[in-house]
Amino acid sequence: MAKQKEDPAVLAAIGERIANARVIAGLTQLELGTEIKLDPQALSKVERGLHAAGSMTLLRIAQVLGVSADWILTGDESRGAPVPAYESLARFIIAQGITDPAELAYLHQQRFLGEPDDNTWMSCLATFRATRRNKNAPDRSEDLGKDSPDVMPLKAPRKPNQGAR
Repeated sequence: MAKQKEDPAVLAAIGERIANARVIAGLTQLELGTEIKLDPQALSKVERGLHAAGSMTLLRIAQVLGVSADWILTGDESRGAPVPAYESLARFIIAQGITDPAELAYLHQQRFLGEPDDNTWMSCLATFRATRRNKNAPDRSEDLGKDSPDVMPLKAPRKPNQGAR
């Protein structure tokens, strides 16, 4: 009996659900692959709908990601799907190509916003980035009050090294 060919649209939908659940769980392909004992390149092919995962692999993926294998296969929300806010967050993270661990952690903390849309996520991300920029800015408070509060003192220019030729 000949092996039945998988439907590319079904494989793509299954792969997208796995990728979204993985992002929601805060795992990279390498981390999930290691956890389920699957090469990250093979996992990437599954997530892109280029390869069908076996039943045991799907069960291990479901267990690690905290979703049901039924949901991975069917997309039926009543069968152990991630929370909707998680799905919108996963879609946003993937669409924006966010890989910075600090940004991912911050967005993951913000998932309790109700039913956030892309604008809400973008606003959260902008707030985080602005806060991080401000924290990383050099503290110039000790310079205030010297000479003029809004003028930084200039350093004397260096004299060229006389001995080097």
